[in-house]
Amino acid sequence: MERDLDIEEDLIAEEKFFWTENVEKGVEPPYTEKPDLVLESIRKHCAPSDRDADAVKLDRKYLVSIRHYLELKEQKAQHEGEAKKLDEKMKEAYTEIVREMGTSCTGVLKTGSEEYVVFYNPAYRTGIDKKGLERLKVQHPDVYDDYVNTMESRRFSVKVKGAA
Repeated sequence: MERDLDIEEDLIAEEKFFWTENVEKGVEPPYTEKPDLVLESIRKHCAPSDRDADAVKLDRKYLVSIRHYLELKEQKAQHEGEAKKLDEKMKEAYTEIVREMGTSCTGVLKTGSEEYVVFYNPAYRTGIDKKGLERLKVQHPDVYDDYVNTMESRRFSVKVKGAA
């Protein structure tokens, strides 16, 4: 591999900037990764959540982010409503085809120049429902302890209350 002095120069400049602007000044660099990676990193490096901990008083600088989050949440709700309506219309479009196919998983429709192959394949998922899991815990606690683990996840939400 051949050395690229221009790339090395750029890297040294970036590292110097990081050192002088972040490390020496004690300023955390902004997150640039995807939000899921950032949240996972925060989760790994913080202690587990504590429901009894005092509420954190947030700085007013977060007001823009909170309002933006609420706007996006509203937009998402509108799009989800539209998506549900479209899903319903799509199901309406194919119910007669499914009835015609019966137990078959494949249907074929040929026209003069095109051929449509329709699939209605089953999907299987293996799992234990809540009652089965409870029975396993009572009847075979050693097996339960060997295979069941509890993972923490947290859900972000915002409630807007009247002016304080």
